[in-house]
Amino acid sequence: MQKLLPSYILKVLKEVRVESKIASKQLPKIEDVIQDSNNNVLYIIVSDRPDRSALIGYGGLIIKKIKRKINVNEVTVVAKTDLLIKRKRISETIMKAKAIMKRRKIPQDIKEFLEILIEQLRLEKKFPPRIITEREKAENIKVLVAYSGGVDSTATLVLLKNMGFNVKAVTIDPGPFILPNWVRDNIAKAIKLLSIEHEFIKPIVDFHEIIEHAKEGTHMPCSLCYPLLTSSVYMYAVKNGINIVAFGDLISTSKYSLDFPLRGKFLLRVNLPGALALTKHDTKLLSKGIVDWKPLYGCPLLRNSMKNHRWMRYIAIERVLREVRAGILEPMDGLRYIKSILKLVGK
Repeated sequence: MQKLLPSYILKVLKEVRVESKIASKQLPKIEDVIQDSNNNVLYIIVSDRPDRSALIGYGGLIIKKIKRKINVNEVTVVAKTDLLIKRKRISETIMKAKAIMKRRKIPQDIKEFLEILIEQLRLEKKFPPRIITEREKAENIKVLVAYSGGVDSTATLVLLKNMGFNVKAVTIDPGPFILPNWVRDNIAKAIKLLSIEHEFIKPIVDFHEIIEHAKEGTHMPCSLCYPLLTSSVYMYAVKNGINIVAFGDLISTSKYSLDFPLRGKFLLRVNLPGALALTKHDTKLLSKGIVDWKPLYGCPLLRNSMKNHRWMRYIAIERVLREVRAGILEPMDGLRYIKSILKLVGK
């Protein structure tokens, strides 16, 4: 691939604006253009978020047309200000990992896991492009992944597998009101493609009370469901002698991405996308070809509850906006989630 310069990208942008009948004359400040020839991906580094918006266009219309003109598989536009924040968050994660390794009586597999994780974190600080450590399988380091079948937890599986760990995925299955059949089918397909050991397991507590509270509108089901799901994963790990559990959480970044959730036990929880300061765009790319992202907010239980209780819709929308404010969810993707929530009104 021939080296593309910022001036060339601006030239193509002007052509696309003319073709699309867009009158704006404001041009984004492009700091750099980085090409990933192996994956035919182009990274355009702009100065700040307003520059990013100017280049992407409403709904991504402009950047899609630029991608077609340049003839690449993917174009990712990154604001330099966001890269600075990302690198700061990763630095905090590295500091937390090093502090954990200095603790007394830390199991050897956790130490070795953190050593490899730190190596990957240092590579991610150099993003773009993204370089994933590919190692021989480390059979002695087993990682249990809480797998929902979504793009975030799928990206977590992809990363951990490439990093060489002995990965097993578990999916908590309380029933079709939380885990519908189409999600189970997607999980089975993804697991087959990734060739990873997987198991559907039952939660440690029956969900009857959660369902009743959701129907009555007294509690947001997520506030009751999530702690039970995570506890079920922790208990499975302890029972099977696994010291490391990974989740696909994006929002818990920097030092909050590594934790010991059970008092008195060396069970390390890793929110891997958060540790690497990834965005939803990143996890969609990492899981491309394995699972598809659907702009559908919530499980069947939550969606049925939101349909009947207006206050739950407001809470769900606030949660979407929180991810947009954090910079991990694109505004247009946030809008798609919100539309999926508002469509429930009147059904």
